[in-house]
Amino acid sequence: RRDLAGGAVLGVLLYKPQLALTPVFILLVKGRLRALVGCFLTSSLLIAVGFLLSPKAMVDYGRALPQIAQLPFVPGYPVEKMHNFYGFCVLLLGHLFSVRTVEYSAFLLMVGGLLIVAAWWRTVPWEPATRQWDLTFASTLALGLLISPHLMLYDLMALLLPIAILCASYPKSSEYLLDGGPLLVWTALLWAVVFISTYATSAMLYISGTLGFASLAVQLSVPTVFG
Repeated sequence: RRDLAGGAVLGVLLYKPQLALTPVFILLVKGRLRALVGCFLTSSLLIAVGFLLSPKAMVDYGRALPQIAQLPFVPGYPVEKMHNFYGFCVLLLGHLFSVRTVEYSAFLLMVGGLLIVAAWWRTVPWEPATRQWDLTFASTLALGLLISPHLMLYDLMALLLPIAILCASYPKSSEYLLDGGPLLVWTALLWAVVFISTYATSAMLYISGTLGFASLAVQLSVPTVFG
C-alpha cells in the first residue's frame, strides 16, 4: 500500500529488466502511477551510476541489445536452458522455420500472456494482502517468467515467490502442506518437471538429430509453469 516505495524497490530489477516486464505492465493496467514513478526514479539512478562508473560499457551494452534476440540461434548457445515462451518456440520450431517465423511465434505467445494478465487484473480490485489479490499476483509472477524475453534455468528460482504466496494464502491446518491437495500436487509437479526439463530437452535434441530428423524438442517446464 506504499506505491512510491514499492515502485522504487521494483526498479532495482533493472539489472534484469526482463523480469520486471510483467509487474510494470500490471501497474500500467491498474493505473498505479506513483509506483511507476518510483520504478522510473530508481532505474534512472542506476543508469546514471552505470554511465558514471563505466560509460563505454553502458554504450556497448546499448548497441548489443538488438542482437540479444539472435543469441539462441548462435551455434553453441545453451538454448536447452531457456525456459520461457521464446525458448519454447526456438526449441520446437527453430530447425523447421525461419528465424523471423520463430520470433513472431514467440512474440504472439508473449503478447497473449500479457493479454491474459490484463484480463485478470481488470476484474481484480487493487486490495493488497487480500486472498484474491495475493493469488492473482502469484499467478502473474509465474506467467511473467514465461513472458520474459530472456529467461535461463537459474532464473526459475523466482518461482519461490509465487509458491511462498500460495502457501501463505492456503487454508491452514496442522498438515496443510501434506494434505494431497492441489497445492501439493502442483508444487511437486513443478519442481520435478523444472528439474528434469533441461535434461529432457537435451535428450530430445540429441535423439531427433541422431535419427536424422530436424533437431527439435519440447521444453516441458513451460506448459507446466503455465498450468
